[in-house]
Amino acid sequence: MQKKREPRRHKKNQIENGKRDSRTLNRDSKDFVINGRPFQKEKRIGVIGGKMNIESIEKTSESLTLKIFKIGSDEINFNIIKKMPSTVEVLMGDFSLTKMPLNRRLNDLEKIGLIRRERGKGKLFSTELSKKFISLIDKINLEILKSIKKSI
Repeated sequence: MQKKREPRRHKKNQIENGKRDSRTLNRDSKDFVINGRPFQKEKRIGVIGGKMNIESIEKTSESLTLKIFKIGSDEINFNIIKKMPSTVEVLMGDFSLTKMPLNRRLNDLEKIGLIRRERGKGKLFSTELSKKFISLIDKINLEILKSIKKSI
């Protein structure tokens, strides 16, 4: 006879001094959320003897930068970023996407900080990071164009 398993708990309800610790672990991914901010479980900043581990900070920074480029450089995602400010309805029409696939993309962009959402109203806004990201891509594009013109 098999032993009955207890269901997994999605949230750790640790109550200290009347405050709930909002740490949650998403069962389907390795995301660790602390007070609404996602962190990769294996990429948390290491603390040794009360001091931050510089190597760990550099690895985390590099990982986040690569994630921003991976998600932001997708052609549809990049065009979504360029259309900010906008609404979900407008983007659904512009990109011929239904609500669910568009929301997946928007969630990814919001999670890495390339857009900001106003929940319940469907309004979307650019962030400072998205403006810098677009500027950087435009600079790279200009350099490529210069290089191509020289070779012709």
